[in-house]
Amino acid sequence: MNIKTLLILSSLLLCGCDKSQQVSQEDSTPEAPISSDIDTTPVSLTVTETPSTSSSSDVIADAGQFLNDHDSGQTDSQSNDAVDTTVPSVSDTDGAQSQCGENGELFEGIETTGDCSDDSNDIPRAVPVSPQDISLCYFNKNTIRGAKLKTSKWAALGHLQRALKIKIDGVFGAGTRAALSERLNVSPLECISNEQYKKVTKKNPDSLRQRAANFSFMMEGTDYDDLEFNYGYDHKDPSGATWGPTGMTLRSGEISDIFKIALNSDEFTKVLSTQELSLVKQLSTMSGSQAKSTVKRLVWDKGSAARKKMKDLFKRIAPIKAVRDAFDKVSDQSIQDKLKYYEAFLNKHDKVSELDWAMFYDISIQTGKPLTKSKALMAQAPPNSISDPTKRREKWAIIISKQVSSVWEQDRLKRSMLFVGKDSLARAYGLGDRAPKFD
Repeated sequence: MNIKTLLILSSLLLCGCDKSQQVSQEDSTPEAPISSDIDTTPVSLTVTETPSTSSSSDVIADAGQFLNDHDSGQTDSQSNDAVDTTVPSVSDTDGAQSQCGENGELFEGIETTGDCSDDSNDIPRAVPVSPQDISLCYFNKNTIRGAKLKTSKWAALGHLQRALKIKIDGVFGAGTRAALSERLNVSPLECISNEQYKKVTKKNPDSLRQRAANFSFMMEGTDYDDLEFNYGYDHKDPSGATWGPTGMTLRSGEISDIFKIALNSDEFTKVLSTQELSLVKQLSTMSGSQAKSTVKRLVWDKGSAARKKMKDLFKRIAPIKAVRDAFDKVSDQSIQDKLKYYEAFLNKHDKVSELDWAMFYDISIQTGKPLTKSKALMAQAPPNSISDPTKRREKWAIIISKQVSSVWEQDRLKRSMLFVGKDSLARAYGLGDRAPKFD
């Protein structure tokens, strides 16, 4: 696999598309009750899928233009981990271990930045991390926008950074890589295993749902401490405001529901001023449309100072566990209400993988109308009609992309293609060909 293709694929991770925008394109009207042709019985997915090496040449060919369209000339300014353009040096006297795979590749086609040539046989080497045991992988393809793996500051990379006592920004940059390399005595570090993650953080490795959420976080771009106003920026986006890792919105009523739960926490209410507490209590009793118009009137229309004050409020409440737990509860329910249709579709297949499930998890975060989409999948790609797992995911990606607004069709297709093939960058988050297992 050549570097150009990898650069293109890496750039897709930075499409900058908000869930609030995507969902809004498909209307917010409720769908009809579950029809008889889609059984939403809880899934039991246990059959391991055999990896495939094929990929979508058409979509990859189109990705070149996608990269050009997203060439902003920006670097990764959100992290103090500078873009690492140098090849890490490896000494044969420092006791470090080299973590290289066959043919100078990291795993499943992602190339290393270290020296993995046959001439480096004198360097003590660690056994490469198995694709089945990956927790997270470092990558730095040096795209103009700065393609680095990210998670929430309160998820996997944040946990690692806290344990390492370095800046907590949720970005797997050069500084985090160097600190991990030193702690684990592995250089150049490319992937960390679940066991290494547990050793550093003293926490259990992420579940399938959390690994899928970590990947989707990179797509969504906001964290628990980040509120984005959408008034006035995009006339196609009716959400009002978007908050957190899975993009909970005002218009959907999700933010109101989160506040309703969080108000039961004394720690939450104590950090609020009298004025802030009054606003939060108001929003917690409102419908989505009421909350959207209220925030517009009391915050957005008041100007930049009022907007900054509300954004600062979300920065202050993010460290409160009760707030994040409330967010996760509402978010998980919102996602599951859509994901259940896709799980029912997957349950009709003989072989299903983590990558299959995670792709539909991401689709459930970003888009609405799951019944319509699941019916399209049943009609155009009946269960077990495509034996090759990569071609099957590619077909699913195409079908789903045709079910969203034309404005977002190509974006959704390229986002889904990140789950397709042995080189799919979703694998850097530890998602693989194993059968899904849920705790």
